[in-house]
Amino acid sequence: MAFTFFKELARHMATHGTERRFACPRCPVTYRSRSALKVHIDKHDNNPTQQCEVCHARFYSPSVLIKHRRVHTDNDGSFM
Repeated sequence: MAFTFFKELARHMATHGTERRFACPRCPVTYRSRSALKVHIDKHDNNPTQQCEVCHARFYSPSVLIKHRRVHTDNDGSFM
């Protein structure tokens, strides 16, 4: 993985550390990244922000949506 700016590398390296700077205001959970905290807060709000463009299923996390999309593709990666 290559980074154009040192700031991007520093942000990425923070995800590998143990410091959890981002705290949920509603419960005692903490996260290493702001994006992980946002996904968590969306769950509190019952607000899945990611939607499959094929079947319209909704998800809280972009990574879960990416994994879900595989159910709509053939082995060669094209949509069924």
